[in-house]
Amino acid sequence: MYYIGDVHFVRLFPAKVAPLRLLSPAWDVRTDMLDPIAKLIVTESKTDCREIPLCEFPLRLGRSPSADVCIDDRWVSRYHCEIDYEKDTLTVRDLGSKHGTFVNGQPVNRVRLHPGDELSLGLSRFLVEWQRESDVVEVAGRAYA
Repeated sequence: MYYIGDVHFVRLFPAKVAPLRLLSPAWDVRTDMLDPIAKLIVTESKTDCREIPLCEFPLRLGRSPSADVCIDDRWVSRYHCEIDYEKDTLTVRDLGSKHGTFVNGQPVNRVRLHPGDELSLGLSRFLVEWQRESDVVEVAGRAYA
């Protein structure tokens, strides 16, 4: 996490994937360089952010400045959990966090995420939004969900 005055900035994407992007609490970010496979919609958090695009995997979430998504929440471990996407499946894996990773209110070690699931880390809550490639039908060159 980067601090400039009273404003917190977060690094979402690894520098090897795209130029370093610093995001304000309003999460006013250009994501046209990388199409997000999924999103985490913020439902409860101390921050003003509303949406976190997930473009590169695996993606580590935690309190550490070197985490791919840095969450400013004292109940979140430095490296709390990891989200991965493989073979049309989105999964979350707890990285030995002290307070646990929860999906739909249940503690998990590793679990498949489904659209509409609630991911809870510390005091922060996220709604998982994504569409499986298998749910998209292509007709005459156009994709339909």
